[in-house]
Amino acid sequence: TGEVYGSDTSADIAYLKARLATEVPVASGGGVYLTVRNEDKEALVPVAEELFDLGFTLYATPGTADVLRNSNVEVTTVYRINERKHPDALDLMRRGDISFIVNVPTISGGAVRDGNMMRRLAVELNIPF
Repeated sequence: TGEVYGSDTSADIAYLKARLATEVPVASGGGVYLTVRNEDKEALVPVAEELFDLGFTLYATPGTADVLRNSNVEVTTVYRINERKHPDALDLMRRGDISFIVNVPTISGGAVRDGNMMRRLAVELNIPF
C-alpha cells in the first residue's frame, strides 16, 4: 500500500529516512503554503517561525496569515481557491513557488473542495502535502 519505514536512534533522522524512501522530494527552501483550522492556528506559529528562520517564504490563507502576522511572522496572504481571485494556492503551485504544503482542513464545503484540488495538483506536480 505504499508505506515506508525509517529507523534511527533520532526521530528526526528516522523521519527523514522514511521521507527519502518515498522518493517525494524533501524541501530545503522555497515557499510553503499554510492553511489550518481555527483551533490549530496558534500551534502553527512556532512552526511558521522555524520555517521562516530556515529561509522558507511563507504563504497563507487570510485567517492563518492574520494570526501569523499578529505574532510578527512575515507571511504573504493569498486568496482561498473558492474565492476565485488570484493569486491562490493553485496559481502558486503552478508557478513553482510552493515547495510543500501544510494543510489541516476544516469540514466546510469550500475548504474540502479547496483541499481536494490542492492535493490533486500537488500529486501531479510532486509537491509534498
